[in-house]
Amino acid sequence: MMRIRTIAIALLLFLNSAAIAQTVDLYSRPFQTERIRTYDVLHYRVHLVFDEDTKSFSGSNTITMAPLSDSFAELYLDAETFVVDSVHNAAGEVLSFLQEPHNLQVILSRPYAYMDTLQFTVYYHASNVDIDSEVYGMSESYDLGIDFKDETDENPQLINTLSFPEGARHWMPSYDHPNDRASHETLLTVKPEYKALSNGRLVSVTEEENGLMTWHWNQQLPHPTYLYVAVAGPYVILEDSLRSIPVNYWVYPKDVENAMRSFERTPEILEFMEELYGVQYPWIKYDQITIPGIGGGAESTTATVLGHVTIHDEHAEQDYPSDWLVAHEAAHHWFGNLVSYRDWSQTWISESFATWSEYAWACRAHGSDECAVNLQNKKDAYFREANDRYRRPVVFEHWQYPNQNFDRHTYQKGAVILEMLRGILGPVNFQRSIQRFLTDHAFQPVHTYDFITAIKDATGQNMEWFFDQWIYSAGHPEITVTQAWDESGKLTLTVEQSQDMASPFVYKIPVDSACPKI
Repeated sequence: MMRIRTIAIALLLFLNSAAIAQTVDLYSRPFQTERIRTYDVLHYRVHLVFDEDTKSFSGSNTITMAPLSDSFAELYLDAETFVVDSVHNAAGEVLSFLQEPHNLQVILSRPYAYMDTLQFTVYYHASNVDIDSEVYGMSESYDLGIDFKDETDENPQLINTLSFPEGARHWMPSYDHPNDRASHETLLTVKPEYKALSNGRLVSVTEEENGLMTWHWNQQLPHPTYLYVAVAGPYVILEDSLRSIPVNYWVYPKDVENAMRSFERTPEILEFMEELYGVQYPWIKYDQITIPGIGGGAESTTATVLGHVTIHDEHAEQDYPSDWLVAHEAAHHWFGNLVSYRDWSQTWISESFATWSEYAWACRAHGSDECAVNLQNKKDAYFREANDRYRRPVVFEHWQYPNQNFDRHTYQKGAVILEMLRGILGPVNFQRSIQRFLTDHAFQPVHTYDFITAIKDATGQNMEWFFDQWIYSAGHPEITVTQAWDESGKLTLTVEQSQDMASPFVYKIPVDSACPKI
């Protein structure tokens, strides 16, 4: 008999499936383009003082920015939930402002020229904070923005932010969109029994006159606001390291006994990611902190937030290990953090790469069987969405809320597409492409074409055809294979693409032309 072996396409096809029922009309959603900027934020300095009894906070944010035009005299910031009390320039002069339901307009004291540096401070407060996440396109259980958690049997009383995808605007006035990156300081004034975490390096912990403690964190390398984080509570910090890089785990006191079971492989995972991408871990430290209310993780630079359910006892370890989640969130420190996307339509650059990296870790850590099952589960997850709900391009500009871009197309389908690309390019060229992409665009917002260009520059291969059919088009090939033997014993295989026209072309499918006899 004869055997035909495909290099890549066998990873993502199924045989002659039934017609799908599209239950969601994606094209009725608004068409979106990258947001227009009028300035470049250079630095934020946020100071929040909390009152848990009233679920309130007072804040200030000193913003340093550079205009992207001449005669720059006014600006708009994203602002939700809090009330602005006043705005002052660097000289202490009061500036005029207008707060509308979703933004803050600031009138400057004079016009500024292109790329001048200007600075002003916004003072604000919020009382009885209770944000309706569903209004912003998130699930009811997702505590978008900032939330005051009451003590329960599962968790202590604590405060946490969830800035992804557009949550930063609920606790700090900001340009809250991925195509702007800035450094920032975060100062959190909390109860003396609390520990407070944010991005970057811990500068100091200072006792105030009223007995409260102020934790001062400094994120010196720029990143987008959806990665900003603040968490405070009675945490215990378990210390670890990657070489000289601090790697710490912030957990509830009751979880100390079981925490390392979930987190102990973190340094090993970070080293694996360095090897996988050819780029060292680019940040000053790595913390992981648990909170209630989420099942997985929420990426934030140097300080990943994880649902506390990831910590479990030894009996659950075999069925519910946490290393896959640790791997996924660790991968974001390269994809999503080191390089971030220019617009929400480009989210596969973050989530597909992190989901593929999670698969790659499974292959390394758990062997070939687990590797195959992991990939099959990802294919099955995509096919369920494709057959039951909709088929869309992975890069897709029709959406009302950013969160609509985070589905099984973005996570699972994108991950399998990356494994197909690795099969076509070969492991060495694939890694060289990733390394070139991360190195050329470090600390920048990126677009898919930047990755296509990185492949060309690193390997000489023009893979535009691949991205056209897999990333920019909806659907997938559906293959019907028939066989026929003639009287001389010759076998003829007929391979037919029988997919519907969600994909308006015949797929180009690389195959191995060698057909060894068995």
